[in-house]
Amino acid sequence: MRINSTFSRVLVVCATLVLTVGACGGKDADTSSGSASSSTSAGSEAPEVKDVTIDGDLDNPVNELAAKAISDLQNYWAAEYPDLYGEAYRPVEGGFYGVIPSSGKLPPCAGSADDIAGNAYYCPSKDVIAWDAEGLLPNLRERFGDFVVPIVLAHEWGHAIQARSNFEGLTVTSEIQADCFAGVWAAHAIDDGGYDVNAAELDSALAGFLVLRDEPGTDSESENAHGSGFDRVNAFQNGFDDGATECKAYKDGTPAVVELPFNNAADAASGGNAPYDQIINGVPYDWRTTGRSCFRNFSRRPGPP
Repeated sequence: MRINSTFSRVLVVCATLVLTVGACGGKDADTSSGSASSSTSAGSEAPEVKDVTIDGDLDNPVNELAAKAISDLQNYWAAEYPDLYGEAYRPVEGGFYGVIPSSGKLPPCAGSADDIAGNAYYCPSKDVIAWDAEGLLPNLRERFGDFVVPIVLAHEWGHAIQARSNFEGLTVTSEIQADCFAGVWAAHAIDDGGYDVNAAELDSALAGFLVLRDEPGTDSESENAHGSGFDRVNAFQNGFDDGATECKAYKDGTPAVVELPFNNAADAASGGNAPYDQIINGVPYDWRTTGRSCFRNFSRRPGPP
């Protein structure tokens, strides 16, 4: 099926992409917001797109994409959450904000324009989701396609699910679990026909989503850690392939987070990259060892001397 072929490419592409850094509620803001809301109540049908109210410019294309995603996310989690956690789902009711940071109008929980500019977040104290509809999402959409917008919203919705299930853990664990939940929803959205997205478009959307990864050298125990590119794509794939039950099992240390802080100043200065000579001298020897091992496994004969 599409899933395996898609992600065999994604893992290779994401391993080589050079991505800039963004944020998801990680700017030391009290990430909250609240005003408009959907009319959904627990156990009811999700609102039609026309019934989703967004505080922002309704003619903005990213807000139109967000409204469709919100409608589907409410519907999906209304059905999935009770099976996953054994209790009724409480819809996100605090409001949805498509913010123009330069306007000076701030969503709840943002102390300044800097808290929302280049950002998207869920605020548990107000039960709201807000996003930069002027910079972040339009730029991601232009570079990576329409489906990146719903993926970002699905990640933020993952944080809303955590608030409802009383999830506790390191920031990075919370972030990769939200990535996992985003993958779960993406599989549903594509497989149920709500979104006509092919493998290449999914690859592109996920590459845009990974713009929000941590810089090399980030300590996984930092309160602002979101996970390396490898951590985030692994979590998304985990949800996409294996479903919400797999995401629910996330806890500190499971799955393992691969990002590590730099060991020293020299390590930081190099960006964690090994010296060129060390790489050149080391690869041939490692390749010979690997080649012999592969040869033995496939031929079942002793490897070459």
